[in-house]
Amino acid sequence: MKKSLVAFLFVASLFVAGCSNTEENKDTENALLFGLVQQTNTISTLQSSRLEIEGYYYTGFFSSGTLSTAFSSNLVITSNLSTQTGSWSSVGSSSDGIFRIIEYDNSSNTLYYQNSSNSSFNASKYGKIVWTEKTTSCESGQTAPCFYYCSVVFSADSLAAAKADTTSFDSSDPQNSGCGSFAWSIAFTKSDNTAW
Repeated sequence: MKKSLVAFLFVASLFVAGCSNTEENKDTENALLFGLVQQTNTISTLQSSRLEIEGYYYTGFFSSGTLSTAFSSNLVITSNLSTQTGSWSSVGSSSDGIFRIIEYDNSSNTLYYQNSSNSSFNASKYGKIVWTEKTTSCESGQTAPCFYYCSVVFSADSLAAAKADTTSFDSSDPQNSGCGSFAWSIAFTKSDNTAW
């Protein structure tokens, strides 16, 4: 996307340079180029505001270092660029969960959410999910981009309580431990979402 915008700006500047003969034209052309640069900056800012784990995934979790429920759920994560909110929707064989993402921070790999009011587990409660950086080495034999995630807080009475919770987590050995007394969950990028 950035390459095409840079190329467009370059071509636009050549066009503008070739067409200007008067001072008035130069002022108009400068204003046009300034507007194009501003638009490019706005697009770049919006793209960097997007939740970095937004996408479609297969999920599972580990037990004693073994992927015990490989691809048991489908996970859809969305974000709203202007409000930095979104949704986390997990549909699977054991349970379904829909969370409203209240805020997120890509630099700390943290999001805060509120559970849906009709959830059978922690209805309307607040939580915190942390994740690792994406990689392609989450599980041997898998080449799809993936990441680990941990529900650090899942039953707080308010957003403030979820943020104040000091429950620790450790991503150094996510297949065995570090998410409370459990291993971390895993999400593999879903390359074909046509079956949904």
